[in-house]
Amino acid sequence: MKKDYRTSVYPKGKRSGKVECWRLDFVYKDKNNNGKEETYSPRFDTRSEAVAERDKLISDYKNQTGMFAPIREPQPEPIKPVTFREYAAEYLEKLLKRTKSKSYISEMRVLNDYFGDRILAELKRKDIEAFEEWLDEQTTEVVRREIAWEYDEKKKTHEWTIKETKVLAKLDWSTKNHFYKRLSAMNNQAILDEVPNVGRINFAGFKKPKLENVRKVTVNYSELEILLENCYKPNLCLEVLGLFETGSRLSELKSITRSDFDNDEILAIGQVLNSKKKISDRITKRPVYFSKRLRQAIYDYHGVTEEGFKRLPAETPIFDPRSLRTAWEGLRKRVALKYAEKEDTATANKILNLQEKDFRTSHRTNLKNARIMDSFRDVQTGHNQDSITARHYEHSDYEAIVEEFELYEAYSERMRAKIKERTATAEQSAVAAAS
Repeated sequence: MKKDYRTSVYPKGKRSGKVECWRLDFVYKDKNNNGKEETYSPRFDTRSEAVAERDKLISDYKNQTGMFAPIREPQPEPIKPVTFREYAAEYLEKLLKRTKSKSYISEMRVLNDYFGDRILAELKRKDIEAFEEWLDEQTTEVVRREIAWEYDEKKKTHEWTIKETKVLAKLDWSTKNHFYKRLSAMNNQAILDEVPNVGRINFAGFKKPKLENVRKVTVNYSELEILLENCYKPNLCLEVLGLFETGSRLSELKSITRSDFDNDEILAIGQVLNSKKKISDRITKRPVYFSKRLRQAIYDYHGVTEEGFKRLPAETPIFDPRSLRTAWEGLRKRVALKYAEKEDTATANKILNLQEKDFRTSHRTNLKNARIMDSFRDVQTGHNQDSITARHYEHSDYEAIVEEFELYEAYSERMRAKIKERTATAEQSAVAAAS
């Protein structure tokens, strides 16, 4: 063993007879570097310190410890499993970069509350099945509204009133469907992001088709006229007409600006964002036909002519959504009571619980009755937008779109003419009865 190292302890001084320090030379063959000879020469104040260090070095060298220990390769840090909550935060951040929709935030909040700190890679189909059972047990507070014929103690008479009752209701299939779709999309994205050990989950049977339990509420032309007659806020009146005449979603309607009508000077065609308001508007906008009646209402609301409309600033919002929630509630109640007074409680309850999206169903129905082509109807209402737009609209000029929707204009005029005729007949009968 000695042939692999040699040592010496000796005094060191500048002038003879005066020791300034003690030196230790430890020469050894480095076994961790192919036996290359190395020298270690520390200094000490006393000889005893130097000898003690020499003895320790000899022991360490023999036992391959201390500074002579074998060099260990650094071990990689163990991969920390990603929790559902951790990846959900990253996933939501990516979503919000592509869209302004706030529905994702509420969806992810519920999913985080349930899955929380579960390891993402450990989630299997059985966990989704357990989540489905949990969802089936959840309830939410809803307000049920209906027209009621009740006795008024103060007035001492019966009158039509609006009865509101708060009840706990199970989540509808559409709400649950959103959670399954979000989980499925998140699972696919985690695989694309190469999150360690995440496998594909089979979601077959969870996501239900959109046609299940769809609301079939529609507003006819007569009901629309009564809504407009009883609408006291001009911006709400324009919004209701816009929903009925374009079939757009409320969020789409609010995003329309004057610049969306810069289409070869044809003001009948506007560009409308899809419901998720994706940031890349050049990809996600679709052409929508604006009827003559709606265009005139827009000009009147902004106090301009058609030529003046073209000169409005590009960023001017077409529809003004300010302070409309309370006004919309009041409008439904007023019209519902008017129908109730005519003993038409079915229509009264329909109007009372009318939703903005019901105008989309109404418009789609009107387009069908006007014999508008399926592909034009699909783009107008934002159904199958990407495929339909690429297959049809991108290969059509705006004149062709306007020509197709002349069928709708003719249908709309016929329906409104019938209403005017019935109204005139009713007024003449009333006059004749009075005389």
